[in-house]
Order: sequence, then structure tokens, then C-alpha cells
Amino acid sequence: MRIKTNLNKAANTYLKEIRKIADEVRWKFVVPFCRTHNLRFAQANGNYYFFSLDGGPCWQPVYNNNGYTYLCGGEFGETTCRLRGTARVVRALETPIPFYDHAALAYAAGLYSFMKEYNPHKKAKNP
Repeated sequence: MRIKTNLNKAANTYLKEIRKIADEVRWKFVVPFCRTHNLRFAQANGNYYFFSLDGGPCWQPVYNNNGYTYLCGGEFGETTCRLRGTARVVRALETPIPFYDHAALAYAAGLYSFMKEYNPHKKAKNP
């Protein structure tokens, strides 16, 4: 029996399915949110960001007693914003993923970790 080969095959299948789900969530939640609010989406270093396309601030989710319900932007987070649909899109992005090995993929905190960026100025990446 090829234990390592079989485990690698199972892991690849699992991650392929996670990426497929992440892409579906991206198109259902992230892309419409970005189009509505003139934003682009990116994820890196264990976090995700929404950037204003008109030169405004970078928006990140902020936790309060009610959960992640608004985005905070500006150089020191001095600007808060309650964009319509924020709570819904943040809940989708932060859906926890049950990993088979948390240590190996510790950087992947939520479904957003498997999403491609959304930038309407890069048409080739946003079919």
C-alpha cells in the first residue's frame, strides 16, 4: 500500500474542492460587493483587503462586540464605513475551513485564503 501517495492524492482532491467552493463564493458575494461599492479585493499574509478604485482608503474588516460588521480604512483606521452588504460578505469570506492539518496550512484562516483577487481593471483575471 502506498500510504504517502494515497494521502497526497486525498489532500489534493480536498484542496481542489476548497478552491472550487472559494471561487463560487467569490462570484456570489465578493464580486457583486466590489461592483456595488467600486472596490477591488485582494488577500495576502493571512488577511484580506478591499481597495477603493477611486483612490480612497484601503478597507479591512474590524471586529466589534457584534462581530465583523463594518470596514475600517485610512492610514490609522480612523475612518469607519458601513457599506451595504458588508456583514454578509465578511461572513462568507471568513467561513472557517476544516483542515486535515492545521499546522501545514496555518496561514489559511478562512475561505478568503483560497480566493483570487478581484480587480475590474485586470479583465484577464476576471472573466
